[in-house]
Amino acid sequence: MSIIRRNQFFKKTAIAICAFAMTSSASAGIMQAPQQVANYFYQLGQSMSAYTLDCGHFYAGGNIGASSLHDKKNPGSNNTVYQYGPGYSVIGGYQFNSLLGTEFGFTKYHDSREALGSTIIAKTEHYTVHLAATGRYPIMFDRWSLLGKLGLAYNYAQKMAIASGVAGSAGPLSWYYALGVDYSLTKKIDIIALAAEAYGNRRTGSADLFSIGLNVALV
Repeated sequence: MSIIRRNQFFKKTAIAICAFAMTSSASAGIMQAPQQVANYFYQLGQSMSAYTLDCGHFYAGGNIGASSLHDKKNPGSNNTVYQYGPGYSVIGGYQFNSLLGTEFGFTKYHDSREALGSTIIAKTEHYTVHLAATGRYPIMFDRWSLLGKLGLAYNYAQKMAIASGVAGSAGPLSWYYALGVDYSLTKKIDIIALAAEAYGNRRTGSADLFSIGLNVALV
């Protein structure tokens, strides 16, 4: 074998070895990534277990606060229907661990009213029923965590014209999402402050609830 061919052989061999090493390293990194993610969330759960339950359990809760509605206006009304008033929600769910869960809930909003001058010409009843996944993430302050929810809501609205008594209703499925903070008062009781919205559609409008309440573990 000539010197040139020998050098080319060693060069190609070295390149092949480097390529194999890099591929093996990348494959090992890819295989380790899911385990690293699992370990990260396991450690988060362990850190939260000091002040909240880190096991499967059912829970129930309720919130009260202020509702905000953006409704479709009635013909003959000069209102842009933004209605504010009291509202509440009741929920029940299952917590898989300290981080993840799922819940079913009912929210009642303040009924909206539309006026022509000083005369009320239409009223609308609003409520939602939602099914959502929930997630918590610990923040730097002891016992505090961020709380997020994402799912679907049955968004019901029934509008009635006062003069004629004619009513019409709509009940579409829409996105439901919420963001707030959770304070673990004890391992079984959490204080929740939450902003939640059922997106609705052009017939129902959107519905928001800004609230505070309690979740209680049923164990």
